Amino acid sequence: MTKKLRTCLLQIASAKLGLAAAFVLAGCLELQAQANLYTFSQSTGTYTPLTSPTVLGTGTATADDNTYQVALPFNFTFNNVTYNSGTNISVNSNGFVAFGTTAPLGATYTPLSGTTAYAGAAAAFGADISGSSVAANTGELGYETIGTAPNRILVIQYKNFVRYANFAYVTADLLQFQIHLKETSNVIEFVYGNSTVATSASTTAQVGLRGATNAVFANRTTTTNWSASTAGVTNAATMAATNTVKPSNGLTFTYTPPVPCTSPPAAGTTAATVTAGCTTIASTILSLNDSQTGTGVTYQWQQSSSIDGSYSNVSGTGTNATYTVTNLNTTTYYRAAVTCSGSTVYSTPVAVNVYPATPDYASLPYTQGFESWVSRCGNTEVPGLNWKATPLTGNNSWRRNDQGFITSGWSYPADEPAPYPVAASQGSYSARFHSYGTSNNTQGSLDLYVNLSAAGTKTLTFDYTNPTGNDKLDILLSNDGGTTWQPTPILTLTTNTGFGGQSVTFTATSATSVIRFRATSDFGADDIGIDNIRLEVTPSCPGVAFQPTTAITSTSATVNFTGVASGTSYTVTYSPGGTPQNLNTVAPINLTDLSPYTVYTVTITTNCSGGETATATTTFRTAIGNDDCAGAVVLTPSPMSMPVTYTTTGATDSGVTSACTEAETGDVWFTFVATEATALITVLPTFDFDAVIELREGNCNGTALACRDDIDEGGGAGTETLNATGLTVGNTYYLRVYSALANPTSGNFDISIVGQAPAGTADITKETFKYYPNPVVNELTIKASSAIKQVTVYNLLGQKVLDKKGSQTEELINVSSLTAGTYMVSVQSELGVKQFKIVKN
Repeated sequence: MTKKLRTCLLQIASAKLGLAAAFVLAGCLELQAQANLYTFSQSTGTYTPLTSPTVLGTGTATADDNTYQVALPFNFTFNNVTYNSGTNISVNSNGFVAFGTTAPLGATYTPLSGTTAYAGAAAAFGADISGSSVAANTGELGYETIGTAPNRILVIQYKNFVRYANFAYVTADLLQFQIHLKETSNVIEFVYGNSTVATSASTTAQVGLRGATNAVFANRTTTTNWSASTAGVTNAATMAATNTVKPSNGLTFTYTPPVPCTSPPAAGTTAATVTAGCTTIASTILSLNDSQTGTGVTYQWQQSSSIDGSYSNVSGTGTNATYTVTNLNTTTYYRAAVTCSGSTVYSTPVAVNVYPATPDYASLPYTQGFESWVSRCGNTEVPGLNWKATPLTGNNSWRRNDQGFITSGWSYPADEPAPYPVAASQGSYSARFHSYGTSNNTQGSLDLYVNLSAAGTKTLTFDYTNPTGNDKLDILLSNDGGTTWQPTPILTLTTNTGFGGQSVTFTATSATSVIRFRATSDFGADDIGIDNIRLEVTPSCPGVAFQPTTAITSTSATVNFTGVASGTSYTVTYSPGGTPQNLNTVAPINLTDLSPYTVYTVTITTNCSGGETATATTTFRTAIGNDDCAGAVVLTPSPMSMPVTYTTTGATDSGVTSACTEAETGDVWFTFVATEATALITVLPTFDFDAVIELREGNCNGTALACRDDIDEGGGAGTETLNATGLTVGNTYYLRVYSALANPTSGNFDISIVGQAPAGTADITKETFKYYPNPVVNELTIKASSAIKQVTVYNLLGQKVLDKKGSQTEELINVSSLTAGTYMVSVQSELGVKQFKIVKN
């Protein structure tokens, strides 16, 4: 108990009854534990279902939008109010409990931000949820008191609950969680069990505490991981609830009432929700990390124009641990004076930067590796303060290659890294334009503001990638700070597999020049990237300028370049492999004996007089080796599924007439010698690649035996399985694989041949077979329309790592013991066999 609190209690004891005592009491209560001062912690424990709960409601009949009154079995203090044993609390079927005589409405889905005047609330999963009405997993809302005095726990349990989304109950859900109210300590816990969250819906839930009004709260928020949530800054903050973002089994959130503050207090570090902006920052919320909370602690916010300058009190901020700044138009530093029992300490300041609309102009020479991005007008939207981004956010905004899905809301994060297979040409990161998620002909720009007043021609070099498609990158020049632009780009780039070196020289002498990197999207298969920028006055010994690499085959390519006047000779190297070549004149470089479908990096060193040198690099990928039947890849049947990865990217149409669906794009070829009379051939494609399998006997134009194109017309990565029968042991067979889509997003796929297909193998289509989640952490759910007999998991070396016999149409496979990585799963049901790939996190 603090000195102030003791003094208050003595004043109350000695005061006469009446108005004076009331004022003393009100002042004392201000020192007590409000809900927003509770301390949050999390742990991983064990979820223990109740053995004999008192049932309040079941299914959607009585456990949907209902509030029940439950008598407390012991005294319990919450939000500065003690509720005696026998006092009712409100248990709501939408994942929360409320205190006080005012009960929440049954259909309350936002218990923390709602305005109903109950005296307080604790929400473990505050959302529109209901007990499941599925007979096999009926939902149940109940409670039970466990333990012995003075350490009893009132447990409110939500068993087999489901979310309501898209105007329907998500019947595939099975949510399990409990709210614990602990005797004596007055601690509140939210304990989560092993929950199934269906892929068919994405919702949110409010999690945390609320006081007598929604202005007093302590809640959590996340969009990616319940085990890495952060404190909410508004009472409407939520936790995402999807099949991949959900509480793990045993996750426990603990809210502990604050204790009286100690002197000297801990000040902590100041944080701001918005730390940078242009011209004016409309609003930013200041808060404290690692600061002391508790009864008796007060806060006074202060500001300064410099980090180590004189700080003055901000009037009208009260004594709260948060403060909202509005309409800020100059860079300001903020800190909080934290006081307890007359002792004051100051939090580490935070800078809230307000930048002018026009960036600073960089000087030459200028380099940029795109490793660290900053917030200037948006959220980490530029690689430095000499840059400006348009737009600030969205799929067509530029970002560091790994940040767009987080800070700019880019689409299709689950398809990573296919649209951007190489992260950088040097260092770890690059600048990336998300053409894969941006509608056709939509543009996004990165503008570099630079002083080009130095005499001499200027040279811009950088690395560039854009593997496929019609998207492009234009480099534009302005000499008046971006007001007007030269009508013709100084450089236009289209496709370039891998990061290839680019170079352009131009004349400019303005101190207010802007170089614009403007990308135009085709909404195609991959993204545009730039890296390793250098802008300088043209050196006396510059690097060569590469031209597009031509005559690319699976084993050869011709690298073209333009030499420089000061170059006396050139040294050429390439990797992987390769012997250095010395050239005395500019000539195309003919590379041979290369490996199919491999990225090669070619480096040319320019040798100038006086011993000066300069290097430039370019990259290209060789063509696939099995584009034609003559280069068919040999596959060896195996008793178990042994998938290997190939691609149709870059393939051409062989023109073979077939009774199957005609090839809309290029095809690739495989061959195998039958070892059994049957063979199970499986092709698992990546996103948006509608695979077709064609089987021929003898040679490429031999007898067409069978074809397979039944799954996922229109794409969606559906597995195609061809059960070949009547094969002749020792005979040679050919497989032709292609996409039925005219413009598949990706041509990558896994192919395997099981030498002897299990008896009774038949079609298992997408409509009769499901598995989720993928990626998986602990449990994989597999569903079929008939009983599942066997589930076997193999690693990529073909070794069996898990085996389970089954008898139901739905089986849960515990994969928690497996190490992180990729695995193949083989499932045999009464209808046949299915193989698919999973990723274990």
